[in-house]
Formats: sequence, C-alpha cells, structure tokens
Amino acid sequence: MCAYRNHLKCSDDIVTTYEATRAGFVALALEKNRRATPYVAEARALQEAARQAEIPTDLLNVKGIEMGLLTAAGLSDKSLAHLMPKDKIEAINGLIFVVGYVIYRSSHNFDSVDLALVGCVARNNSRQEYKD
Repeated sequence: MCAYRNHLKCSDDIVTTYEATRAGFVALALEKNRRATPYVAEARALQEAARQAEIPTDLLNVKGIEMGLLTAAGLSDKSLAHLMPKDKIEAINGLIFVVGYVIYRSSHNFDSVDLALVGCVARNNSRQEYKD
C-alpha cells in the first residue's frame, strides 16, 4: 500500500482552506514589512539629505548616506565586497550624473529628485533581498 494513503483519503484532503491561505498571505506581508523597515529608514535619510542638497554633487559631501547612494546606484551588498573604493566612487558619480540629468529634464526642480532616489533605493533593495 502507498504511504500517502495513510494521510490522504480523498482529493479534498489536499485542498488548502481559505483561512490557511489568508493566514499565509498575512504572514508573508508581515515578514516583508519587517524586512523592509531598515531600508525604509535608509531611504528616508537619503531623502532628507537630498532635500538639503542644493545641487546633486552636494550629496557627495553628506556624511552617512554613502550606503544609500551606493544602493541607489544599483550596487548590492554582495557586489560591494568585490569592488574597490574607486569603483564605488565611480558608481556614486554615475548616480549623481543621472540625478543631474533628471533635474535638468524636469525644469531644474531638485525637490522632485529625492523621491526618485528613494525609489531607486527601495527597488534595488527589494531585488537584492531575493538574490543575495
């Protein structure tokens, strides 16, 4: 006799109940929230720094946002271990160039760019979470 027959008598035995499905989705949402909390704080710090900067290159002089800038530039935590400091600076300078271009294209409105930076951080962190 097959071992599964000890647990399954009919096809209804393998149907997930609504309550179990709902509980699984709620648990998944709560876990994603828990994992996202430090990234949201990092994005808020970067957003505040972006608001204080008058031009994109001013971001280079703000202490404490280097990791946020690297993340916004698209570098994962894993990639940072393999890069030299000059490579990291080059990535940040590339980001600054892109931010400057976005400002130029949006009628020189630097205030709107802080949300773009936060979006980059959030998008890149959500990708890293499942790759690293």
